[in-house]
Amino acid sequence: MRFVTVIALAFLLLTHLSGCGLMGEVDQRARYGLILEEHGPVIQTSVMGYYHEGKKPYLDIHTGIRVNSLIYTSEENRHTASASINYYVYKLEDDEYTRVVTRDTNFVVNEEDYDIRERYEFRFIRHQIPVEPGTWKVEVLATDDRSNESNRISKTVEIPSPDAGDLLLTRIKLTSIRGPDSDEQLSSSYDIPSRMDSLEFSYQLLRGNNPDPVDVSMKLIELESDMEPARSMAGPPSRWSSIAYQGIRFDEKTIVERQIRTIEDETELIDIKFRIPVPDRGSYRFEASVHPKDDPDSSPLMKQVRDFGVMSPNHPNVKSIREMAEPLVYLMSRSRHNKMMQIEDNDSLKTVIDQFWIDAGGDARTAQRLIEKYYDRVEEANRQFTNHKAGWKTDMGMIYVLFGEPNFFDKGMNRIQWYYGRDMFAPDAGFSFESAHGSKVVRNLSLTHYILLRHRNYSRLEFRQVQHWLSGNILDYPI
Repeated sequence: MRFVTVIALAFLLLTHLSGCGLMGEVDQRARYGLILEEHGPVIQTSVMGYYHEGKKPYLDIHTGIRVNSLIYTSEENRHTASASINYYVYKLEDDEYTRVVTRDTNFVVNEEDYDIRERYEFRFIRHQIPVEPGTWKVEVLATDDRSNESNRISKTVEIPSPDAGDLLLTRIKLTSIRGPDSDEQLSSSYDIPSRMDSLEFSYQLLRGNNPDPVDVSMKLIELESDMEPARSMAGPPSRWSSIAYQGIRFDEKTIVERQIRTIEDETELIDIKFRIPVPDRGSYRFEASVHPKDDPDSSPLMKQVRDFGVMSPNHPNVKSIREMAEPLVYLMSRSRHNKMMQIEDNDSLKTVIDQFWIDAGGDARTAQRLIEKYYDRVEEANRQFTNHKAGWKTDMGMIYVLFGEPNFFDKGMNRIQWYYGRDMFAPDAGFSFESAHGSKVVRNLSLTHYILLRHRNYSRLEFRQVQHWLSGNILDYPI
C-alpha cells in the first residue's frame, strides 16, 4: 500500500512541476502590504530614451503580457488568445503633459508558441517611437479582446538634448539571453532567473564638445547581501547593524569583472555593450563610468548603474525538485533541513520530499492538496515580495507562506500590520513589519524591504501553525 501511495505522490509532484491551469487566474500584487486582486492582462513595461544615428532621440518601449493572464478559446484542441495594446505618449510642457503620439497594436498568443500553463511566462513586444529631447510619459493600456478587461501602466523618462555640448551617458539596458537561438529578453525587473545563459548590458555615450580622450570603465560588482530564509518569528529582534536588517551592504563589494574601453577618435554616438555569463546567485551591480584617459580610478565625469539579483533557475516558479525542497525550511528544524539539502542526488531528494508530504497528509489525495497550497503560496510570495532575495525568503514571504493572505491590514509611515483574526482588534494573530528604508544604513536600497518585528510570544503561534501544516489540518483550519 505504501508503495502505491508514494508512486501516486510522485505523480502529483510532477503535476505541480509541469504547471497549473490554463486560464482565468487572478493576478495579485502587493502595494505596501495590501494584496489587491486585479483582473485583465498582467503587463510589464520598460521605457528608455536612446539615440539613433545622427543623434536623433527615440523612446525604446518594451511591453510584456503574461500569457496565462488572458482568456483563451479552444477550437479543434487549439488554444488561442488575443489582446489590444494602446500606447499614449505625452510630452511635459509648461508643467503639463500633452498627448502627442498614439500607437495601437494587436497580438495573438497560440499554445504552440508559448506554454500557456506557465504561471509567469511573458510575451514581449518592442516599439521605437521618435521624439524630441525633453520629459516624456508613456501610458500602456492592454485590453483582453475576449473579456474586455484591461490594465494600464505608465512610465516617465527624460531625454537630454544631444547638442547640449556635455558628455552624455544613457541609462543601462539589461538583456537576458538563453541559448544561441533564443530570443533576447529585456529585463525590466531586478530579479534574473539563473537558467539564463548570459546577460548583456548596453548603453550609449555621446561625447558632445569634449575632444579629450576618455576611459569608459565597466565593472560587475557583487554586493554583500542576505540570501538566507527568514528566521523564526519568535526569535530575537533584528539588529539594525545586521545583514538581515540591511538586506544589502553597498559598501561591502567585490569586483567580479572589469573592462576599460578608451575613446579617442570617436566623436559621434557610441554604442557600448558588455556581455557576461550569468553569475552565481546573489546581488550585483553593473557600473559604467567615464573618466579622464589613463585615470580610471578618479572621480567619474559621468556614471550609470544597473542593480540586479540572480535567483533560482525558474524564479518565480517552483519547478525543480531542489526548488521544492528549499522552502520546506519553514516546516522543519534547520538541522533537519540542512541535512536534507546536502542530498546531492535529485532522485534521493525527491524520495525524501515525497515521504515528507505523505507523512503530513496521510494519503496521496491530501498530500496533493497540501503540495498545491504550499507551493502556490511560495510562488505567489516570489511574485509579490522578491527584493534582494526570493520572495519566500523574506519576512513577509514567510508569514504569507505559513498563514496566507491577511484578513485585514493597516499601513503607517514606515510600518505595516497584517491581521489574521476575526477583525483588526481580535487577538488571534497579528504581525507588524518595519520598513528598513528609514535607516541611514540602507539609504541606497531602492528595493522594498520590510522586517518583521519579532517577539517571543509568537513561539506558540508559530508552533501551532507549523503543526497545522504537518498534520494536514491547514486545509480545514487556516489559522
